[in-house]
Amino acid sequence: VIAAIQTQALYGRASALALYQRYLKGAGYSDQVLRFWAERAEVRRGATVEAALLEFKQNLEKGRINDAKRSIQLTGEGMTVDAGLSFARFLVNNYATDAESVALAKEILHPLAETGSGRAVRLLQELEGPNMDPLSSPLARFGEVMRDRGDMRCDYDDTMALAEFAIRHQRQDAKRWLSIAEHIAGDDAWRKVKIADVYMAFNRSDMQQRALGLYQEARLGGEPAAYYRLVKHYANSASESYDPKQASDIFVELVQGSDLQTVPEKLLMLATMKPEIRRQVSQRIDVQQLYLQSAESGQPVAMREVAKLLRDDAKDSKSILAAFTWLKKAAEAGDGEAMFLLSQSYAYGLGTRPALDAAQAWMAK
Repeated sequence: VIAAIQTQALYGRASALALYQRYLKGAGYSDQVLRFWAERAEVRRGATVEAALLEFKQNLEKGRINDAKRSIQLTGEGMTVDAGLSFARFLVNNYATDAESVALAKEILHPLAETGSGRAVRLLQELEGPNMDPLSSPLARFGEVMRDRGDMRCDYDDTMALAEFAIRHQRQDAKRWLSIAEHIAGDDAWRKVKIADVYMAFNRSDMQQRALGLYQEARLGGEPAAYYRLVKHYANSASESYDPKQASDIFVELVQGSDLQTVPEKLLMLATMKPEIRRQVSQRIDVQQLYLQSAESGQPVAMREVAKLLRDDAKDSKSILAAFTWLKKAAEAGDGEAMFLLSQSYAYGLGTRPALDAAQAWMAK
């Protein structure tokens, strides 16, 4: 499970980054390890708020209302309207009968309602229940500020939500909302990828061509997710778009443009590709050397992969010992899969003397 979360965190998923950071902190990993993952979270939009929301939920579940409030306060300027609504909605959905939690939800929602957020007002109305006095209702109280400040937004998140709704219920309107989202997205490469994902969901040739165009634009903007989508598209041997050369060209470009800290997450994709693509890629880049350089720079996933390569192609006992050393470094740096493999090494005496206590300790982590 930890290895799966770590993989998603490497790909930049905000919720996985938040969860994995939480795990590492709780497991007592070094400041160096925590700093590495904190730096990854900083460059992925939403990870900081996801981390705060995760801490918020855990504090609530343990009955620590004051700590939950501090989780919100620590979000600071990162507390957007959407983040605040996420906190409040969690309370409304899970703790609607708990007076303290309802009070906390209102405490979050009131400042948002005062800015004219209709969604915050709607949640406050929901908390008041059907028997509230219309004259003193949240709608009556905040109606004027909603009118003055223009409650009806039309930003990127709104248009994407409307496009996704249209796909499910009014497909004829989806293309219009996606066009508006494209206009709002501007040069934001990550948003272009998300819009392209929705186009791809239509499974129509014209929509897929538009999606590929957006992926290409995002690729030119340096967005790794765009490379992933394009490689996956051209590497799919079950589709008419299968193109080993195109897939390998894009993959090599992705790897060559990556720094030593991020290159392992790209190289991991290679193992899932068809032999022809792997062959073309290996003719242009030295995968083992890249892993080694990244491992020497302190990257935990690279350390683990170097260990696996050494062990799988071991010529002598020296290679086995080196594999164990890299595996231990990767495990100590917080790599989940390395911990599991290290526990096996201790259990079977691979590269070290058998040590049942050490095997059990690493398996427990």
